[in-house]
Amino acid sequence: MKNFARSALVLAVIATLGLTLAGRAVAGQKISYRGRTSQDERVSLQVLKRDSGHRFIRRLTVFMTLTCDDASTTDFGIGFGIGRRLDDDGSFGLHDLYTGMWGLAIDIDGVVRWRSAEGTLEISAPGLTEDGGDATFCTTGAVDWTADRVSSRPASPLPARDGVTMVRIDRDGELRVIEP
Repeated sequence: MKNFARSALVLAVIATLGLTLAGRAVAGQKISYRGRTSQDERVSLQVLKRDSGHRFIRRLTVFMTLTCDDASTTDFGIGFGIGRRLDDDGSFGLHDLYTGMWGLAIDIDGVVRWRSAEGTLEISAPGLTEDGGDATFCTTGAVDWTADRVSSRPASPLPARDGVTMVRIDRDGELRVIEP
């Protein structure tokens, strides 16, 4: 009987959250920027501007060419679902190091303005030579990027099934609506 009561409580909480969050809209605007890098590759950003005026980078996607120590090149694309708040002046930075077998160093700085965005990036990663016998170091070097604002529309939550909006509990214990 305890299991039934516990299951009923969990279902009641889920149902309550579903009803409470089903009609919740994400207040604000989703603003899209598209542009090119100094390598003549594509870059795109999505910014969420809340009604409070706070802006967040939702997504950043960039394509690039990495040049390796052995003079080989590799075309590479990477996308980030960042969710970080922009500083008051619109600036942001993403500096991550992923160690281990699939190592990757990421350094991206930028500033998002009303009609445009710009910045620099450098991505570095290990690679294997053509014969697979030796390791080599690959990097983009310093790459500039610029993007222009291409659209703005009301932000919305993920498409809900049967009127339910998805939520998650973060590591800090906060309950958050999952946004696209």
